[in-house]
Amino acid sequence: MASKHLSEEDDKRIPVQSHLEDLEYSRSSDGPGLVNILHGVPKEALYNAVEAFTAEHGLQDSIQAFKTGALVAQKPHDFDNIDELTSEDKEALRYEVDHKWKQTGSLYFTGESTF
Repeated sequence: MASKHLSEEDDKRIPVQSHLEDLEYSRSSDGPGLVNILHGVPKEALYNAVEAFTAEHGLQDSIQAFKTGALVAQKPHDFDNIDELTSEDKEALRYEVDHKWKQTGSLYFTGESTF
């Protein structure tokens, strides 16, 4: 049975499809927010989804970057404890967290023009 977010065909292709149904607005005192649908997905299933995605879109050359990105997306506030990240990866992520508003003017205006 297809989830409310995907067609039946998509449900069959995506190994983490059972977790996609977990996408819902959280109700907390902080206000509404999205639940991280990757939270709790086993690493093997996450890697299978990355492999399927990269194969489907011809991005096999970048599979390691996508796997690393998926791990970080799964635990964005705990990336220091992801063993698969190099010290350089962690340093770059720390910089991004500490300097989240540092960006080029053209990037800033590109984002502004889309809203």
